Amino acid sequence: MFPFAHVHSQEFWQKTTFPGRGGRGLAVGTTGVVIAHGDSGTFRSTNEGVSWTLILANTDTSYVQTLAIHPAGSIFAGTFQGGLATGRFLRSTNDGATWIATTLPHHGYYAIAIDKNGVTYAGSEYGGIFASTNEGLDWLTTWSTNLMVWSLVVGSDLVLYAGTGDSGMYRSTDIGVTWTQNNTGLPWGLPAVFDMAIDGEGVLYAAVDSVFFLDETPRSGGIFVSSDAGVSWTARSNGLTDSRASTFAIDSSGDFYAGTWGGGAFRSTDKGSSWNAFGLTGMYVYSIRTGPDGFVYALTDSGLFRSMQTTVDVGENTSVPSTFSLAQNYPNPFNPVTTISYSLPFRSKVSLSVFDILGREVATLISGEVAAGGHSVQWSPANLPSGVYHYRLAAGEFTATKKMLLIK
Repeated sequence: MFPFAHVHSQEFWQKTTFPGRGGRGLAVGTTGVVIAHGDSGTFRSTNEGVSWTLILANTDTSYVQTLAIHPAGSIFAGTFQGGLATGRFLRSTNDGATWIATTLPHHGYYAIAIDKNGVTYAGSEYGGIFASTNEGLDWLTTWSTNLMVWSLVVGSDLVLYAGTGDSGMYRSTDIGVTWTQNNTGLPWGLPAVFDMAIDGEGVLYAAVDSVFFLDETPRSGGIFVSSDAGVSWTARSNGLTDSRASTFAIDSSGDFYAGTWGGGAFRSTDKGSSWNAFGLTGMYVYSIRTGPDGFVYALTDSGLFRSMQTTVDVGENTSVPSTFSLAQNYPNPFNPVTTISYSLPFRSKVSLSVFDILGREVATLISGEVAAGGHSVQWSPANLPSGVYHYRLAAGEFTATKKMLLIK
């Protein structure tokens, strides 16, 4: 259960020291690093929003619309500024100290998704969707379309969902080769899907803005849910007094958060069946994201806010972790053996594999169902050379990757 379910909304949020007003880009990595964009640039925090470091200044070609942190460490920034062909897709491999424009064509980039295998998808406005299997070094076009792709999410089954700004929802069951429009149950007209998320049971949720058709008649948006892999949709907006939904997130205890364009934040403790206003009153909430440490972050036109407490309930049975996690191996560097530890909040299908620097799988340490709790496994690569290796944990919707160094 939510550890402070009876806390009033005004006691939930605290404003961070994030400089200036927020923009659209907000990302929280698997290690808890937070990256956010605002009118003063893009900033990085390694201490839960207490202090911030500028990593990307605003320029004509770097006004950030979307951010993501790859499990292997790369940072991606999709930008747009002032025209159809002025955006860039940027990449940093050193925590934002330097940035390189990728080989992607010049479009406005609004959405990024990363699947359990580390494949990165970039959604653009009027340019299509692109994919990279090597952390943004090389790209291929998975869908060439003139639609405005504003949100992307990919399930553990590798089904890819694209929310558009003018034509509703699309999905691909073959890794982006073919796409099908699925708007059954969404508002009639031109549904604008700003954000999506998938819960631990594979249920898909979408934040849909109020819709204007050709006659400019507004039609209600809100939060919509699909239990059949995006084929059909049902509204779950009871209590959501502002139907202009802008963002959606799920915290570590299973509570839902929705942001709106000028109506503040809302929270649901019953999987979206009912909603209650939850602070940030009158604000434009551009993005809400949750971190592995249980903190909730909200990027608004008044700055960046963070929950005052973690949503991890330390009062519950401490023998069962509240969140998924993957620890750094120990010792590191190592020779000849190292230990890798991870935690599961519930029984999950787990894959733990090791890859060399070229991305080739060199060892499968775990593959199968594993009970909830903390677990450790040893790795002793007797026949492998010295060098950098990556190990990746995939459990349900959770994925995390870390580096280790073998020295012989």
